[in-house]
Amino acid sequence: MKTLKCIFKILSLAVLFFTITFSYLLADGYPPTIVFGLYGTNTTYAQKGSRPETLGGIEASGLLGWRTPSFNGGYFSLNSSISVFYYFFGIEELDDFENTSIEIAIPLENNRIKIGGGVDSSFAGTGNYSEYLRPYWEAGYYIKRDRKKVQPLFIYRGYYLNQPNYYEDSIFHEGELGMEYSPSIWRGYKISLKGGVESFFEYPVYDSKGNITGNKRNDYSVDINLEVNGLLGYFSDYSINTTISLLSSNANRYVSTPGYLDENSESKLTILVEGEIGWSPNRRINLQASPYIGYEPYFGRDALNEQGNPTGETLKIFTAGSSFRADYTLNNNFFLVIKGTGAVKRANDPRESGWSLNLSGGIEYAF
Repeated sequence: MKTLKCIFKILSLAVLFFTITFSYLLADGYPPTIVFGLYGTNTTYAQKGSRPETLGGIEASGLLGWRTPSFNGGYFSLNSSISVFYYFFGIEELDDFENTSIEIAIPLENNRIKIGGGVDSSFAGTGNYSEYLRPYWEAGYYIKRDRKKVQPLFIYRGYYLNQPNYYEDSIFHEGELGMEYSPSIWRGYKISLKGGVESFFEYPVYDSKGNITGNKRNDYSVDINLEVNGLLGYFSDYSINTTISLLSSNANRYVSTPGYLDENSESKLTILVEGEIGWSPNRRINLQASPYIGYEPYFGRDALNEQGNPTGETLKIFTAGSSFRADYTLNNNFFLVIKGTGAVKRANDPRESGWSLNLSGGIEYAF
């Protein structure tokens, strides 16, 4: 009965939002892009030392996108999406994810201001996470000069995460200073420096005896990001994004067995390389892949053995994976789609090691 109520709530909100938005856009004479999809989906995963588990079900999705020129060279855009997963093989569970965002670009002489925001949400939860609501916002100033010159940018962004049934509610603020450089349509570059702070309202911080102290968790992050993108011939595009991130946190954890305080358990260095490549040899076929590889050495978190005892080493995690999508169409309205994700996680702690594979296939219809 609870599952049926969640399904009804999610579908009702989706129908209401798409109906109101679609009617508004049509009334103003601007044609939006609307895509509906239906897929069969299968997920298999396993933790190191455990037997694989398989979940099977269906996924229904909706996507709305609209953009219109405004402000004498600026624009206004609206994007919204919803995905609902119902698993009936391996487990009976409903997952959902919704997103709505807007962005306004305002010309300021030769420069541009961008203001935007939106909301991520889930009413039934997603995977191992409970339901949540995450409004977010962003404001940026972009200095526009000749195409073959460096284009500086300054961005502030933030979000508020609310999880009614979980303890990681937080508020996040971040500033970014960067530069973009595109000497030609064949290649472009971006480098940026980010600094952020995240404050948690309910996350427990412990003393040496495992008692909650009442102190609040605060995280401070510094990121260096380098992106290269461009075209490979006339049918392919690519991007490579490298991020080096340093996180300093006062969070700790109390390991009940054998019973000790693991200081500085969340501070770490993250090195992440992400790629994206798309290939579309004609209007009927489109292929996309997004591989990534990452390494996370923790500064103070102990690696534990299978019995839960510290090994004398700090935790180190290696991850690699990719998402992919292939679609085929005859008329640019009806699409046959295959998509999926795969990931492997290796660490010097068996509880942090495992793998997962998701495969989905279905149809999409674009209006």
